[in-house]
Amino acid sequence: LLANNKTIRYLKYGIGEIILVVIGILIAIQVDNWNEERIAAENNKLLFQKVSDELVENIKNIDRNLNRMIFKDTFYFKVLSKGVSFEDYKASFSLWDFPFHYDFTSLSDDDFALLLEQKKSFTSVQDSILSELNYLYGKIKKNVDEDDKTQHNTQVDLRNKWMNEHVWYSSAMEGVLTDEMIQHALTDPFYRNQLYEMRFREYWITKGMLWFRTTALDIYREIADMLNIEKDTALVMDINDLEHIKGV
Repeated sequence: LLANNKTIRYLKYGIGEIILVVIGILIAIQVDNWNEERIAAENNKLLFQKVSDELVENIKNIDRNLNRMIFKDTFYFKVLSKGVSFEDYKASFSLWDFPFHYDFTSLSDDDFALLLEQKKSFTSVQDSILSELNYLYGKIKKNVDEDDKTQHNTQVDLRNKWMNEHVWYSSAMEGVLTDEMIQHALTDPFYRNQLYEMRFREYWITKGMLWFRTTALDIYREIADMLNIEKDTALVMDINDLEHIKGV
C-alpha cells in the first residue's frame, strides 16, 4: 500500500490490526480472570466443605466427652454427698480413681486454619461465615482449651501432693486400693475440697463445650445451606420431616 502511495489505507489497516490484537489480549485476560475466579470459587467451596466436616467431628467429639462427664458426675455426687461407705470403696476402685480420668476436649481447627491461609475472593455470605468461625475458634475454642489445661493442672497438683505426703501413693499408682486410701477418701477434708473444686471446674468445662457445640452447629447449618449439601441427620433434623408426629 505504501509503494502505491496509499498511506491512509495503510494506517487504517495498521490501526485496525492493533485494535484487533488489543481486543484479543483483553478477551484473553478476561477469560483468564474468569477462569481464576471459577477455580477460586471451587476451591473456596472445597475449603468450606472441609471446615464443615471438621465442625461435625468436633461436635461428635464433644458429645462423646459430655457423655463421659455426665457418667463421671454420678461419682462426684455419690462421694461429695457422703453416699459411699468403706465397703462401697472396697467393691469399686472407680470410686477412688475417677477424679484422675479426664479426657481433653481436643477440638481440631486444622481445616479452619487452612481456610484462613488459602481464602480468596470470598462472597459476602462466605465472609459472614468466616467471621463466625473466627469467633468460634478464636474465642470459644480458646476458652475450652484453657479450661482443659487448668483442670489437668489441678489433677497433677493433687497427684504431686499425694506423692509427697502419703506412703500409700505407690499403691494407688499400681491400681491397688488399701484401707489407708479409703480412710483418706472418707475423712480427709482437703480431698473433699479438691473434689469440689474439680467438679466445679468440670461444670464450667461442660458449659464451654455446650457453647462451642451450639455455635458450631449453627455455622454447620449455614455452610450446608450455602453449599446446598445434605445435612447430617444425626445432628440436624428438618422440621418438615416431623410433620407426621405433630400433636402426638
